[in-house]
Amino acid sequence: MNSKVANFLILPTLTLSCGILVTILFPNRGKIAVLIGSTTGSLIGTYSLTRQQVNQRLTSEPTTVDSPQERLQFLQQQVYLFQQHLQELAQDLRENQTAVSALSPSETEPEARETMADDQVVINWLINQGITVQNYHIPDENEEIFNKLATYLGDKYSDLSYFYIQLKRSFSKGQNLSVNLASRSKTEITYTTQFCNRMSDYAFLSSYQYDRKNKMLYASPQKKGLVINFITGGWFERFVYLSLCQLLQENDQVYQSILNPQIVLQNGEDFELDILFLVKNKPFWIECKTGDYQNHVMKYSRMRSVLSIPKECSLLVILGIREQLTQELTTLHDIYVANENNFLAIAENLIFGNDEIHHN
Repeated sequence: MNSKVANFLILPTLTLSCGILVTILFPNRGKIAVLIGSTTGSLIGTYSLTRQQVNQRLTSEPTTVDSPQERLQFLQQQVYLFQQHLQELAQDLRENQTAVSALSPSETEPEARETMADDQVVINWLINQGITVQNYHIPDENEEIFNKLATYLGDKYSDLSYFYIQLKRSFSKGQNLSVNLASRSKTEITYTTQFCNRMSDYAFLSSYQYDRKNKMLYASPQKKGLVINFITGGWFERFVYLSLCQLLQENDQVYQSILNPQIVLQNGEDFELDILFLVKNKPFWIECKTGDYQNHVMKYSRMRSVLSIPKECSLLVILGIREQLTQELTTLHDIYVANENNFLAIAENLIFGNDEIHHN
């Protein structure tokens, strides 16, 4: 009796177990996973029961031995049943595969696309272009601090530009900083001292003093590489990146992005991008310069062609140049050029102003 109950439970138990197992292993395959798992379980269960039946027939009636012809006929029946199961499974798989192929990627694997990290989506796009990604910026616990400083400096750059030029030179050369603010406006002095206080709080300055009477500012730069890179240009990349993210979010635009990917091009050439967005699965590439842009405009124009990114999807943002010069550089070269004041307007026009901008 117990043996019969156990035999009765074998087939459904294996069918259910295999169905659950395959569903766990392939969570994005839905009904197909259930079908494969349950059918596999059914086949295994049927095979197990058949083996049991064969063994029982061979052992339960020792006094009665089937003839070879009877045993052959019995086995042929079991083979026929297995063949029927396999044919049904193959037919079901073909039908479901056809249905899956007819669906768009967003319908077939929505969970995978939703849970995939933004940077991985962009990396996959680069890989599809034949480009290898060796490294890229991964946010850490200090991200918020750098973002705050970058936003402060970027938002108030018109009042901080005089001080920043000297600050950048100080960090680049590793020299102490001495700035006379006597001729600067009250607003400039306020923002400059506030920014220095913030840098001092975060130990970006190894020493800082402001002489209110003489309006003299004294500071010593921190010599840590991470801080130097931030002050000499990294902040501007962050400011541009954060501003573009805000622009896309305000327009309810889904996007993915990656910062500072170090890549190897199809021809084996090494290169590093500043910022790469995917907007509607189309690239939007941004490079940022805080000075010495003359040596880079031609290089970026050539690289845009190598990357197969349309001119209308590429933007070089140069700190401190005149707006008219941005227009002239855009006309002269195969990349759009902007400054800290007009890059958002230009980016908005390129991304949202023309539905055809992503086509050569």
